Amino acid sequence: MDKYGLEEACRLAKRILRQEALKGEELIVNISCGRRPETIGVLLAAYTAPVEVSRHINNIIYITGEGEVIYLPVIRLRLGAKLRVLKALKDGPMSMKELREALGLKGGGIYRLVKDLMSMGLIYVNSKKVSLTSAGRIVIDEL
Repeated sequence: MDKYGLEEACRLAKRILRQEALKGEELIVNISCGRRPETIGVLLAAYTAPVEVSRHINNIIYITGEGEVIYLPVIRLRLGAKLRVLKALKDGPMSMKELREALGLKGGGIYRLVKDLMSMGLIYVNSKKVSLTSAGRIVIDEL
């Protein structure tokens, strides 16, 4: 990966992980690639990979300058109903009412989902509109 920003590095890593997972390979993700945006992008790709990809990730490693291998936790992000909220916001910000109607939800269920996604750093509310953060865009990228 040469001269990628965080989001582009994540997109590229997600594509590579998906291709390798489709081959049925067990994956080891090495985040020792140098520049911080690229390293974080690769790590985010591993952590936000869809279930059909993440189940193939066995290890996430970082190799220090001295050659020591550090094993990082393999975290599988499970979103369930929250993923529907993220997908609904893919085309742009929505009011809570618009979001609730788009998802066909009744009552206060949308508020709990929004609160959970905000605490995860995937969405934010500004001027009564709900929007994706850059991390939220990374999660739903290529879905």
